[in-house]
Amino acid sequence: MVSRPLVNSLEEVDFVDLDLKEVEVRIDTGAMASTLHATEMKFYNEQDGTYVEFKSCHNNACSEKKYKRKVLAFASVKSSNGKVSKRPIIKLSINLKGQTVSGNFTLYNRSRMNYSALIGRDMLTGRFYVNPDVEDKIEIP
Repeated sequence: MVSRPLVNSLEEVDFVDLDLKEVEVRIDTGAMASTLHATEMKFYNEQDGTYVEFKSCHNNACSEKKYKRKVLAFASVKSSNGKVSKRPIIKLSINLKGQTVSGNFTLYNRSRMNYSALIGRDMLTGRFYVNPDVEDKIEIP
């Protein structure tokens, strides 16, 4: 049996598909879905479906790089303030605690939030144990 790594409320992940390294994220067991910060979203219809092009800022650094991903669907998401927004869903792979896992992420402008990405239950369930009481990233021997 493979043991599950322990993750804390704050972690660093690599977004494998986007070549983003050591992105500080909030582990959010209260959120079903995972979310990635995105700005300047533009949608394109191509033969095999809809695509979104976007920029993203992480760890207080922005680049001019644009990312393009296929949109799997659109989700109506109710935020913690009660506002409902329609968000594109894309598939991404992340590396967290040495494990690479794939899952769906909604894209949303999180510029007013403390963290540029949330990792929700959809990416955590059955893969990781969560220690919600620890705010700092810690090394476990």
